[in-house]
Order: sequence, then structure tokens, then C-alpha cells
Amino acid sequence: MLREMGQILLWWIHDKFIQDILLSNPWKISSHIADDLSNTKQGYSFVSDPWNHKFYNWNSFLTLVMDSPRLRDEFVIAIVEDSTPLMNLG
Repeated sequence: MLREMGQILLWWIHDKFIQDILLSNPWKISSHIADDLSNTKQGYSFVSDPWNHKFYNWNSFLTLVMDSPRLRDEFVIAIVEDSTPLMNLG
């Protein structure tokens, strides 16, 4: 029973990661993601951790957001004069 609870929690965490962090994008992550839990500096995030540089592809994230009406409504505040999106990342 305890093992089953652990498996359920693991799948729940996995689903939350896919939905809330990867925004339900079908990206596949086949290697370790670094997250320095001892780093308490303001603004630290596993997203900006230098060990995760291989995952940095900001254009694909922006394309995902701009192509999805739901994500665009959630993350884009406005489009400025030079067609640059003003993002709501806070």
C-alpha cells in the first residue's frame, strides 16, 4: 500500500511538471535536470541553472506560447511597437 501511494505521488508530480512547467508541450527530456536546492539566492531557478544549458531553447518556448491562444492569453501582456511580446513571467 505504501509503495502504491509512492507511485501515485510520483505520477502526480510528473503530470504537474509536464502541465505546469513544460506547459503540456510534448518535449522529451532524456537526461538529468539540475536543481540546486542549496541555492537560496533570490531569483534562482532550475530553468536558469547553468547545468541545464542543453535545455535552453527560448525560441521554442516562445513559439509554443505564441501559437497557443490559451498560453498567449496567460503569458503575453501586450505586443510593443517593434512586434516584441511583453511577457508576464512574474
